[in-house]
Amino acid sequence: MAWLGRTSDEDAQDPTLSLPRQLRNARAALPPGWVIVAHFYDIESGRKELDQRGRGTAHERFAVPVPRDGGIADLLQEASLGLS
Repeated sequence: MAWLGRTSDEDAQDPTLSLPRQLRNARAALPPGWVIVAHFYDIESGRKELDQRGRGTAHERFAVPVPRDGGIADLLQEASLGLS
């Protein structure tokens, strides 16, 4: 399963705390035997339109203790490849 997290910019949330908390909560909600194998997240405003999200580089400024496979744009791209 893939996980998608998002935090606001660094002025509104601390991504180094918020993203790990989101991931822990997602893992706790999984059915038995399910595993998160891909981690996608963005650090940006939630007010952006979906097609404008996931293009920022704010994640590079933080030592977020969660591996990053990309942002929402990358997740949507990978998902669309799996549907074809």
